[in-house]
Amino acid sequence: MQFVLREIFVNAENTGVIAIPAEYGDWNPPADYTNQTFQELNARYGYLPAQGEPIFNTLKPLCRKMTQLVELQADDNEMAYKLMVLLCEPEDLLDADKCLKQISERFVKISQQVQKGTPYHDAFVTILHSFPTATDAKNIKEWRQFILKKDVGFTGLPFFADCKSFKSVPETLKKAQTAQLAKRYYRATENIEFAEFCKSNLIDNEGFEAGLNFISQCGWPVKTEDNLPVVDIKLIDKNTNTEYRWVKLPPDDLRALYLGKMIPGCCQFINGHSRQCVIDGITLADNGFYVLLKKKIKKTAKECKEEEVSGFLDGEIVAQSYA
Repeated sequence: MQFVLREIFVNAENTGVIAIPAEYGDWNPPADYTNQTFQELNARYGYLPAQGEPIFNTLKPLCRKMTQLVELQADDNEMAYKLMVLLCEPEDLLDADKCLKQISERFVKISQQVQKGTPYHDAFVTILHSFPTATDAKNIKEWRQFILKKDVGFTGLPFFADCKSFKSVPETLKKAQTAQLAKRYYRATENIEFAEFCKSNLIDNEGFEAGLNFISQCGWPVKTEDNLPVVDIKLIDKNTNTEYRWVKLPPDDLRALYLGKMIPGCCQFINGHSRQCVIDGITLADNGFYVLLKKKIKKTAKECKEEEVSGFLDGEIVAQSYA
């Protein structure tokens, strides 16, 4: 890592091609690496005039440096093309220095800042989502302005990827989120946060509306504590670095509405056959739920410390019991 960083940031004579020593072999391109040309990418996406090819050829090796610094490797050919589309104004394509400077400054401006305690290379991690064609985007200039807004940045890329379904470019990130959720949940605007929760847990519109109706009528959470005994049993499978944890689900955990959706073949969810079990577990003092959580861990069994049995419990729910 130090070698690569030094070559990128210190070696002023480097024109973009890094000669990686043999002992750093994992930095080399994969065996199936293909060198896509500007013409090939432009035929696929259709955004840029032919004058953009020299800038693409200059930008590509710079993107190679960036992609070599992340575990989830992006394709530097695609990255160069997409950065040109997203961050460079068409009128600046005739001035290579101005265009590259514009791309560089805008990339830094809208990239997420590295937080304390995270690896330095996280500053380079950016996922350029499934890229629409110029025909689907309709108005790339307005989408570019949307992405360049201070509170949007790369978080706006998923909406740009879905631009074909938008009637117009959203004015704000909030409006983009609302518009996209409304396509999945017809009543999403009544409770955006709950709609986001349901989307993240792959709940369909019928399930969303059943949960929404319950929350609207009864509020959330209905109770903050109950009389069920606290249970917290943890087992670590050292062979697979997997932690299993059997624990009482906190009364304010929205997953209580859809535990059956998280386990194949179970009907215990708010619009399922065991709806009454769900309601009783959420509302009554002597009723509730226990769940078996599964997650991958990096720590050893000795390093793992007990977590508080409150708040959001981390892990995939692979089994549950109504109590």
